[in-house]
Amino acid sequence: MIANTAFTLNQTWQRFSVTNTAAASATGIRCFLYNPSSTSIAYHYWGAQLEQASSPSSYIPTTAASVTVASPNWGGCSVWVSPDNATYAQAGKMYGPSRMGVLTALLSSSADPDTTHTLSVDVAKSTGILNGGTASDADNFRTLCYVDGELISFQTASLTSAFHYNLATRLRRGVFGSPVNTHAAGAAFLRLDDGVFVWEADPTLVGTTIYFKFTSFNKFGLMEQSLASATAYSFAFNGSFGNIGDPPANNATVDSIFVSGSDDSIRVYGPGGVGTSYTTWKKDQTTRTIPAQTITMVEETGASPQTTTVYWVSYDFNSGTHRAWRNYNNYVQAVGRGQMRISATITVNSSNTGGSTGGQGDSGDGGSGDIGRILPAI
Repeated sequence: MIANTAFTLNQTWQRFSVTNTAAASATGIRCFLYNPSSTSIAYHYWGAQLEQASSPSSYIPTTAASVTVASPNWGGCSVWVSPDNATYAQAGKMYGPSRMGVLTALLSSSADPDTTHTLSVDVAKSTGILNGGTASDADNFRTLCYVDGELISFQTASLTSAFHYNLATRLRRGVFGSPVNTHAAGAAFLRLDDGVFVWEADPTLVGTTIYFKFTSFNKFGLMEQSLASATAYSFAFNGSFGNIGDPPANNATVDSIFVSGSDDSIRVYGPGGVGTSYTTWKKDQTTRTIPAQTITMVEETGASPQTTTVYWVSYDFNSGTHRAWRNYNNYVQAVGRGQMRISATITVNSSNTGGSTGGQGDSGDGGSGDIGRILPAI
């Protein structure tokens, strides 16, 4: 199959496209340039791109591997939700693509604000365009992004190549209490704006696995994909179980044990003894089983708990870990972000004596409520 198309060249870079339907037996494609003129002309031929589409997208640089990009004809999708992957209800519609991609370089953990590191991203898969702003835009989270579980806003966006950006100058890290971490190249990136679908979930779904399907339609809102042919995506809906407005009861025990020097460890466990899980309740009588844990690091210092010191303990549902806080205000903020309050405790001394026992403990019949325990105050 031969596609013969004539182009007129000038002395600037130009982009030309040829569309052709290949035979089913075709195994390759070759491109030739032919000059019908008898005049000798030198030309540069660069950046060939092959796409399975009716029209070309913007230029996407590739090396050895293929790149998947958003179809220029994709108009959006309907969003469907199911509790059992059998019966689906429509949750809404999304129009146009989100600006999403991956990191192209490691982003190290840093204090906030981060004026040292650069967030390097590739948004070719969505053919996204990122625009920078001012320091005020970064500080007011107008450029907010999701980066592998951490929320980050940025000040400047520098285009380094097609759909590749360096986001830098001023990064606001750990926005809205999200965990600040080191993120590897290839980690997920998403610009949080009107191009992101937002769904308010029924709280009774917390603790279950739910399923999503997305049925695509074209840019005219037509030719929508059938629900039966759409891929189902499962999601373990953990949610936030405890917060300031609904303080939970628990039958946990929180105590400490001497390690060495001035270092202690804080232990959180259930009625069965060290290493056993415990139960926590909300006022609607819903429950969660939380595994035991030995805490060896204090959030503010990154070091071990110290002897004869007061600490407040919370449980972070996002990471599935207990956290020890030296500063009460930091503890309150953590609970306000959705962590569950457990207790306060005073650690033992270097003789492994003294200290206090926190957590509400076992009432003796499987509930909570040991007399004399330090309550999880707010």
